[in-house]
Amino acid sequence: GAQRVTLSDLAPLLPLLLRNAAANSVADRCAALELEWGGALPAMLLEPNSLDVILGSDVTAFVQART
Repeated sequence: GAQRVTLSDLAPLLPLLLRNAAANSVADRCAALELEWGGALPAMLLEPNSLDVILGSDVTAFVQART
């Protein structure tokens, strides 16, 4: 029932997000943006009241070895 959904992932995977949205007949409600957790947030996410819900799915962590 969401009016607008913003999907996020790393840049190479954004086309896949949009294809999946189209395959599920929700592409008209979806936008995709690059987001790397721990990095700078895109400007649209910093706007007041820009998000009602944040849902994490298939979230994994990659920890680099530090020397």
